[in-house]
Amino acid sequence: MNNHSDTTSPTDWQIQLDKALELHAEGKLDKAKKIYENILDKDPKQSLALVFYGVLLHEQNHSDLGLQQVDNAIAMNGEHPGYHYNRGLILKEMGRYCDAIASYQRCIELNPNFPPAFNNLGNCWKKQGEFETAIECYRQALTLDERFIEAHINMGLLYAELSQHDAARRHYHDALSLSPNCAAAHEALGKYYSDLQDHEKAIEHFKIALSIEPNHFAIQVSLFSCYQKVCDWDELEALLPVFSHKAFSAMSKQQLLSIDPFEALALPLTAAQQLKVAKAHADDIKANMQPFKLQSDFSFSPCQTERIRVGYLSADFCNHTVGHLIHNLFRYHNRNEFEIFAYAMGKDDQSFYRKTINRDCEHFIDLSQLSYQACAKKIYQDNIQILIDLTTYTKGGRLPIMALRPAPIQIQYLGFLGSTGADFIDYVITDQIITPPESQADYTEKFIYMPDCYQVNSQQLDVNQTTTRQEQGLPDNAFIFASFNNNYKIDLAVFKVWMNLLLTRTQSILWILADSNLSRKNILNTAKRNGVSSDRIYFANKVPRAEHLARHHVVDLYLDTLNVNARTSASDALLTGLPILTCLGKICGNRVGASLLTALGLPELIAKNIDDYIAKALYYVDTPQALRDINNKLANHIKTHPLFDTKRFVYHLERHYRALCTKQT
Repeated sequence: MNNHSDTTSPTDWQIQLDKALELHAEGKLDKAKKIYENILDKDPKQSLALVFYGVLLHEQNHSDLGLQQVDNAIAMNGEHPGYHYNRGLILKEMGRYCDAIASYQRCIELNPNFPPAFNNLGNCWKKQGEFETAIECYRQALTLDERFIEAHINMGLLYAELSQHDAARRHYHDALSLSPNCAAAHEALGKYYSDLQDHEKAIEHFKIALSIEPNHFAIQVSLFSCYQKVCDWDELEALLPVFSHKAFSAMSKQQLLSIDPFEALALPLTAAQQLKVAKAHADDIKANMQPFKLQSDFSFSPCQTERIRVGYLSADFCNHTVGHLIHNLFRYHNRNEFEIFAYAMGKDDQSFYRKTINRDCEHFIDLSQLSYQACAKKIYQDNIQILIDLTTYTKGGRLPIMALRPAPIQIQYLGFLGSTGADFIDYVITDQIITPPESQADYTEKFIYMPDCYQVNSQQLDVNQTTTRQEQGLPDNAFIFASFNNNYKIDLAVFKVWMNLLLTRTQSILWILADSNLSRKNILNTAKRNGVSSDRIYFANKVPRAEHLARHHVVDLYLDTLNVNARTSASDALLTGLPILTCLGKICGNRVGASLLTALGLPELIAKNIDDYIAKALYYVDTPQALRDINNKLANHIKTHPLFDTKRFVYHLERHYRALCTKQT
């Protein structure tokens, strides 16, 4: 028999395929591709080669074509579990999670003893918000292989998301005990410690992960955010090239998805770049939820109920900054015209804020244990006409609920100060200072302009509690500058301005919040390098809210951070009668202070630029009468101006709600 060269023998075919797989695993995709194509040119029915060829095409960003090759292989041999598994891999990375689930389930039917299929099936269920089902899948994978590192990590990540921190840590350590040099396990532990505010340990694990995978973008982003939280400006400088305009322009979708949209607000990005990050996340969520949206088939008729039904969706109906701001809003809604629903996505912390919101809403519904689909179904069944998401991309947010479109009018507000990038969010509640009309291009949502300030502010408790400088360990005769912002908002530029103020006015000190011992150390080291001794800087610890509000009374002037402004902490300062000095920035996050002060009738505290910021600060140090005048003016304006007039805020908010319902009709 003539062994003609046009017909590849089984041995030759296997040798070629093994070589292609080796090159494929090494990332030499073009060389592997040529061999796959050579095999298939000679025998198009080599289904195994066809599957791996499809996977390679997907990795080269030709996912539709790659999926077609895998489907062709399955048409030839539908009983091969690995083919369905690889089909699931491609579909999962395409965001087609429902289809991926079907492929993984078919793989498991054909081979119920294949741990990776259970692991990836768990990942897909997690994306759907079916957390208990996902945990069961990971558990099954680990039952089949207790040494399966990836399943340990995924189980830990899900437990962390559910705030089951001890369980999460156990799985991460199990993964590291199996593979001490596993970058993914160190990355997961870094996120774990970061969530617990132990940034020193977080940085340790992120650095180990990066030493193993030096070009891992997601780890670089996480490390950057950690350095921000501990004010390690030297290390931040070294990572800045990661966010250069050139680097950002070349980012893949996967890289964009590795940037948390909330953390992006503090990264060195433009508003347009922040939108690009948010849009990548929103598009991924929308694609994920699309099959369920089609199944739900929610339909809406014009507003026909006797009262307008308004739903507020939040993870922060608790002792949280959003809860502090919004808890008095609900009591002022006109119950003759509006029926108010509060949908809680977070745990009940038994706080005053939770109890107040529960009391003041006609309907308070706990959605924390329901899947995305079940939450959306409940909201739809309640016939909500206007749904406001107060969380979106902040911690505990469940934006997939909004992607299912359970209400005809959907709005985002308060928690996330930027665009969600989501075409399933119709509007954002804002004002003309933080988002002037020309900034509309950086938002997918249409602007709903409040006439005064976008931020609702509630009259706080215990605002009249007092303390003394001596009780706070502060010098009696110093001029006290303070900034009680979270440390990640302090950048090197504004810190150098503050140091310049201290050097220029030797009788002054700076009192700032300390998020950690490491941030204290870094702040003092940077101060020393800028010529300021440690006895000029005092640190405030985190204390109960009443004590925190009381200590504002011993401060002379609050210095706003300029890259990301104070929000709730600015309202706290102003309500206690402490003037805050800010500077009008270029994007939403650094224009908040100007919005608050304008609504309070104090434009003289809004600097035009850095030089003006410095000049105004020095003026108030040098002119005690001017400081007394601004204090008196602030005390009067709290009572006479709209910033703290919650009733007025709700009145204007309801005008917008009525207009939206009329427009829908």
